[in-house]
Amino acid sequence: MVLMKKSILSKLLILFSIVGIIPLVAIAIYSYNKSREALFINVRYDIEGDAKDIASSISHLFNKARSDILLLTVNPAFKRYFLEPEKKSFWLKELEKAFLYLSKIFPDSFDEGCYIISDGREICRVIFDKLAHPTELSIDETRNAFFAPTFTIPEGEVYQGPPYISTDTNRWVIPNSTPIVLPDGRKAAIAHMELNIAYLKSIMKNILQEEVEEGFVMDKDGNIIVATWLDIKGEELFPKAVDIENSESYRGVIERMRNENSGFERILYAGEKYLIVFNPIPVSNRYNENRWSVAVMIPEKNVYGTMTSVRQILLVILGGGIVVILAIFFGNGVVKPLRNLAEISAELAKGDLTKRAYITGEDEIGQLAMAFNEMASSLEKDRQKIVKELEVSNILLKVLGFLILRKWPANIWCWPTPVTTISSGFNSLFNSCITNFG
Repeated sequence: MVLMKKSILSKLLILFSIVGIIPLVAIAIYSYNKSREALFINVRYDIEGDAKDIASSISHLFNKARSDILLLTVNPAFKRYFLEPEKKSFWLKELEKAFLYLSKIFPDSFDEGCYIISDGREICRVIFDKLAHPTELSIDETRNAFFAPTFTIPEGEVYQGPPYISTDTNRWVIPNSTPIVLPDGRKAAIAHMELNIAYLKSIMKNILQEEVEEGFVMDKDGNIIVATWLDIKGEELFPKAVDIENSESYRGVIERMRNENSGFERILYAGEKYLIVFNPIPVSNRYNENRWSVAVMIPEKNVYGTMTSVRQILLVILGGGIVVILAIFFGNGVVKPLRNLAEISAELAKGDLTKRAYITGEDEIGQLAMAFNEMASSLEKDRQKIVKELEVSNILLKVLGFLILRKWPANIWCWPTPVTTISSGFNSLFNSCITNFG
């Protein structure tokens, strides 16, 4: 009953709210869920691409180191140092130039390059881009982890061993070594180059969105080789990727990485929900002992950081406001002509037949206003006709009365005759019409 008493505009507002706002809320909820799903897919695609790019960049670094050191040893100085002992000093200068050139090929990752003969003595060494003084050269490199394995591989191959701390630079480095084989088949020396691990971190930072993404590289033993959030100093050991405080989901991912698997998972890390992508770094060199995997993580809260429920509520409120404004605008278009009709009807009821409704258009309301005006015009014409007829009747009655009074006695008027009755009735009818129709 309360609804029935409301104005048409109120009813239209309620109708527009039901028809407009409720579907708007439903669409907003649907859009919000779809947007979350789309964001999730896009973020997954992005971090999968970043993980592949990091793996590809590190793999490319290994391959470039291998090919460049092999290209370096094509220089005749590496063999003629032994084959032409009378020109050792000349060929030594050529060896030094060769390693200085190698340092320029790897300006950001080169730490050290040296030429070591089979008894373990260094013949020359370049650290960064500086040539070492002869007094600084080592007399025994046989205890280094790369030394013995390099002499076991065939000519034209490169041994790329696991990282270790360089005694010359005090940094974590990756060894790259190839044997120098003389024409008689004797392995007389090795050409050795060290690339620093810190360069891998710069590779990751150049690929990742550092403000939202994190990444790390892990070896097959579960040690973190490099991570965006870690600065591993030369005297420090590589930290383990897991400890007893880590969640089961994270531990499961680490185990799969150690087995060189790829995947995408939701994990709990450091008390927060993360999305993580992991895959092994491809290795094409059979003598590369670095079987690593790369992982890229992003906090799940960062995935939907730009989408909040408050934002969706504001959008719904904004949309609802637009619906209400439209309802008022279009409602007034309907209500105003009807209100005008109601006001004109009230004036007609009071006897003012000159009022006319405002015609707003050719729609149903406009047609109603036209019909209403035609009705008012018809009523006005009928009233004018009746008034004229009554005026004529009144004149005729007065004339008739005058003639009767002239012929009959003076007191004839008081007789209850049909003539006096008719005259009285017409006078009453005339006066009533004049009163009602103005």
